[in-house]
Amino acid sequence: MKKLLKMFFKEIYETFISPHILLAIFILVFYLSHVFLSDYNGGLPMLISIIVTLTLSWVFHKFL
Repeated sequence: MKKLLKMFFKEIYETFISPHILLAIFILVFYLSHVFLSDYNGGLPMLISIIVTLTLSWVFHKFL
C-alpha cells in the first residue's frame, strides 16, 4: 500500500506539479536577471534562466 501511494504521488508530481514549478522558476529567474542585468542586451538573462531551470529540474528528479 505504501509503495502504491508513493508511486501515485510521484506520478502526480512528474505530470502536473513539476512542469509548473519549473516554469514559474524559469519566469522568476528570467525576470530578476533581466532587471538586475538590464545593461546586457544580449542573451545573458535567458542563458542564466535556462541554466538555473535545468539544474533545478535535475535536482528535483534526482531526489524524488
